[in-house]
Amino acid sequence: MPSLTTNKVTLGYYISSSVLLVSIIYINFRTFTWAITLTHEVPGADSDDLQTTLAKLDSEDDYPTSLIPRSRHLRNAAFTMEESVHYSLNFTLEWESLIPSSTAGAVRLGPDKRYYTVSMFHQLQCLDELRRAVVRTGDDDSDSSSERVHHCLNYIRQMLLCAANVRLEPVKPTAGGRGADGFWLEHRCRDWSMLRREVEDNYERWQVGNPEGRGLLN
Repeated sequence: MPSLTTNKVTLGYYISSSVLLVSIIYINFRTFTWAITLTHEVPGADSDDLQTTLAKLDSEDDYPTSLIPRSRHLRNAAFTMEESVHYSLNFTLEWESLIPSSTAGAVRLGPDKRYYTVSMFHQLQCLDELRRAVVRTGDDDSDSSSERVHHCLNYIRQMLLCAANVRLEPVKPTAGGRGADGFWLEHRCRDWSMLRREVEDNYERWQVGNPEGRGLLN
């Protein structure tokens, strides 16, 4: 027959368990009702208060790292490397056409219209800067020009390391012995035309929401 002490211990165990269970239920209930209150007691979707609150949250917390979410910008574009007569050292207009002329590859985002440049266009601009350095006749040997070239060499180097393309390129006989030219191989890429359209669409939205006529780069 169980002793009185044993019965007390058992009773105490059940009481403690019951209190703990009730506490857990209460905490979960309060959390649920708080979430419901937060969802339904904010001002209406069309109210100025809600728009002000959302703008404040966006202004403080929304610092995007990508123009297009990676889930929408997959490596699903097939691209075959090939020899081309285009984009030679002296074809300045072709090189300039790679960058949207209206934006220079920049965008404005968020309620405060923060100013960003898109990395792909920064890389293309740097590649063009290196091209210009090759064809430069000595008219611009300034320190600022040298600094831009140095910056671009470092930037392109690090972006190539970041991409770390693992595509294998066959080594074959060349005029100088053996080597790889990388041409006529298919790569899986992100669609750069999609990125360009997004930059151009951002500029169109900027124009619509900018009645003062202020330039995107100003």
